[in-house]
Amino acid sequence: MRVAPGSVDVSLYFNLGSPSLDVTALDTYYIRSGRAISAKTDCTALAAADSPHSDGKAYHCGLGIYRVDFEDAAFAAGVPWVQCIVVDENSEASVIEVELASLPTASEVALAVATVEPKTLGNFPDSLGWLLYCLHQAVNGYVVVDRDSPPTIKIYSNNGQTLLKTITLTVEPLTDTYTPS
Repeated sequence: MRVAPGSVDVSLYFNLGSPSLDVTALDTYYIRSGRAISAKTDCTALAAADSPHSDGKAYHCGLGIYRVDFEDAAFAAGVPWVQCIVVDENSEASVIEVELASLPTASEVALAVATVEPKTLGNFPDSLGWLLYCLHQAVNGYVVVDRDSPPTIKIYSNNGQTLLKTITLTVEPLTDTYTPS
């Protein structure tokens, strides 16, 4: 996960496995790159999943997924990453490492994808999956696939509102065959 340095009101979603944990028994910590672990924060309950961010609060969203609101100091500029930690009532820790790196602007993303040309992909599902993974990592926005003929990839900005690029793919059948001996 990537967050811009100095971001405020960051909520993270942890899969703690059990849907029956008491959120008020959760403790949070964070470790910034090259620093000691933070002081413990005892979580208190958020009213709802869509409640405004509130440092040190948590909410069970369902199926063992918990929203946890971390304090702004965890994401302050000056280090390349922070590890956000939740310890449950059974003393089991879950960790999410967050890269602190500037996010590209819509203009930077548009410039980066402007040179993407249509590609011929053999083995369509596997190659397309890899291409989508690479695009998502590079763009850090939304990537949508239309599997109609011809298949297209649409790249949207981080907010999902602006279409930045449409790429039409040509699909060729596999020509390599395997004959058992």
